[in-house]
Amino acid sequence: MGRHKALEALQPLRQHGVSGGGVSAATTAWPPDHYYNLPLLLAFAVLDQVFEELKEQKVFAVSGRPMLGAKMKASKAHVPSQDYDLVEKGKDARNKLAHEAKLLTKADCLSYVAAIERELTAWRVI
Repeated sequence: MGRHKALEALQPLRQHGVSGGGVSAATTAWPPDHYYNLPLLLAFAVLDQVFEELKEQKVFAVSGRPMLGAKMKASKAHVPSQDYDLVEKGKDARNKLAHEAKLLTKADCLSYVAAIERELTAWRVI
């Protein structure tokens, strides 16, 4: 890779304060707030997998190959929830992120991930 190409490859890193280049990590947020959307997606994927396992173990019944929302509704009477409404709100926000590319704030991402963590901890999954 030529010197010019190597410098172009470093440009995104400089914008976020990773390399010298006159930009300080103290003045640039790292990671950027929109990066918190990925752990949100992953947290809901884990939640979906847990519900799938519970469905397969016949803890609750739901027909076909349902989406996360249907699993959540079907499990509501059978699986104790710490904050069903917050997790459902997060699921709706996750769907907008996944299907409409509508990014969430860092605060919302952290709130929804923490809600999932509380559920999984209460169920002794983690």
